[in-house]
Amino acid sequence: MRKSIFVKLSMAFALALLVGLAGCNREDIDYEQPVLEINKTQLEFDVSGVAVNNDDSFTIQTNREWSIQIPDAANDWIRISKLEGEGAQTINVTVLSNEGEPRSAKLKISASINYEYIEIIQGGTLAATPIYYENVGGTDIADNTQVDAFTGWLKSGSSASGVAYTGSARTDVRKSVQSTEKYRGASGGNNIFFGGEDNGTFEIRNIDVTGKTQLTFSFGISWQANYPAFAAIDNNTIKLSASIDGTNYTPLTFSNAATADWVLATSEFKVPGDATKLYIKFADPAAKSQIRLDDFTLVEGGNGQTVIGSGTTPPQLAFGTPAFTGTMTAGTALSGTKITVPYSNAAAESFTVNVAVSGTGAAGINAVTANAVTLGTGSGNVELDITGTPTTAGDVVFTITGLTGLTTTTVNATVQTDGGTTGGEFSAAWSMAGISGGGASPMEATSKTGSGITFGALTKENISFSGSGSPAGNAWGGNDFTVNTEDIAVSDPVKYAYFTVSSSNSFSLSTLEATIRISGTGPKKTSVQYKINNAAYVEASNVSTEITTSTGNPVSVDLSGIAALQNVASGTTVTIRLVPVKTESTASAGTWYLSGANALKITGSN
Repeated sequence: MRKSIFVKLSMAFALALLVGLAGCNREDIDYEQPVLEINKTQLEFDVSGVAVNNDDSFTIQTNREWSIQIPDAANDWIRISKLEGEGAQTINVTVLSNEGEPRSAKLKISASINYEYIEIIQGGTLAATPIYYENVGGTDIADNTQVDAFTGWLKSGSSASGVAYTGSARTDVRKSVQSTEKYRGASGGNNIFFGGEDNGTFEIRNIDVTGKTQLTFSFGISWQANYPAFAAIDNNTIKLSASIDGTNYTPLTFSNAATADWVLATSEFKVPGDATKLYIKFADPAAKSQIRLDDFTLVEGGNGQTVIGSGTTPPQLAFGTPAFTGTMTAGTALSGTKITVPYSNAAAESFTVNVAVSGTGAAGINAVTANAVTLGTGSGNVELDITGTPTTAGDVVFTITGLTGLTTTTVNATVQTDGGTTGGEFSAAWSMAGISGGGASPMEATSKTGSGITFGALTKENISFSGSGSPAGNAWGGNDFTVNTEDIAVSDPVKYAYFTVSSSNSFSLSTLEATIRISGTGPKKTSVQYKINNAAYVEASNVSTEITTSTGNPVSVDLSGIAALQNVASGTTVTIRLVPVKTESTASAGTWYLSGANALKITGSN
């Protein structure tokens, strides 16, 4: 009898549960992908607690409930207007005055599975005392000097006495492109330069960290915006790592900046309580880039959570160059068009990716907004579908954000005219007629022909006119090319001119024509070079130029026989550069120009 009653009760309960579930409204379930964005990564305050540039707030954009976490160590000096909420919100930040050393803290903003950080920085009445500091010497050196041979180090600090430096074969000390007044504490003078080599390194060894655990390391860093055009300084631009035994290194992240020129980067981390020595290494600069370092500083303190251990360094996630696939025609709905970003060394990381669209052909093309991407393990591709119906023919620039560590963030493409009328011969030419003062840089082509092709502006790299005399008329260039010695003319020139070519279709380059004018002490050779995307430069030709009059000396380089410049894939960027090469007669007063109405011309077909 009891068993029968139990069975009947169980059946009644199950029936009631089913009825309850049937009445549940499926629309109450939120299937929308969680999104979280903040409009700033940093706020800065002075010693009195006044915000720099009156910038004391940041904005949260999300479709979920959110919360803000302040580190325990910062609770006594940071105040915020709201710790939790839902949806969009502006958060005001207040800090107390600071009579001690400079301080900083990172606030964590969380919404669902997403989170972001904003760093609060405040100056102090007392300057932080460096454990170690090095500005690579304040006296200009006469010649570039390999790191292992340089003797002018000016290391200082309480733990600097035993510090030593090592560098690879093409890592040297230089006085050019100085850091002067580029960031707070910039010393100018000499700096460390990474030349054109694979796996270049610079290492700071034997910093005494006995009795210390929490550390902050900062350094000035610079790169040339065109060599290559990094979107940000981070651990994919140059790999930073640290060790407590000089053998096994732990990767470190560091603050980034989306501008070229000099910036101050910072990395915070911990060492074990029994550690006595610290070794810091910079390695493997991306794409053999012209990266420079200066003003290395190590202080005690910070909020870093990475612990420098003795384990082997794991491979790091890396992204390759993004590429556009497909054809876009005005008036035709896009189908199968996408941006593909290759990756390697992944461990199932997740990202929220956005793709903005700009340019004359952007109308009607949909931006990619908050696309959730989860990588697999090992290698693969991120594929971002491009949709919409373009309405106007013209060039398009896709700008990718959200893939942390992606160095190249823009992809160029072209919307064709209705019917797909692209292809045929193309050309770009620069006339220097009427140019004075050495010419402006960058300089757009004065004439262009062909469709579906994009030409970058003609740009000077460190070329200018200085000293006595005046620049020639109808001429674009400068003087003093003594730094471009023959041994560095291809791998590592200091002064050169360049422009780029890309197309929405495959294309081939035919000829490069130039009218070169030099003075009696100018560089008699000009190295014509090319590179594909961010690969290394290759010399196409080395042309000789005799002393010329105001008419200049016409030269022509046949590009049609260079396999790498034929049938170049769509979306690929070819960079052409001209490097004046020092010869026996080259002097600081010697001039080199692209001259006259037929100064420079590139031709090809697509």
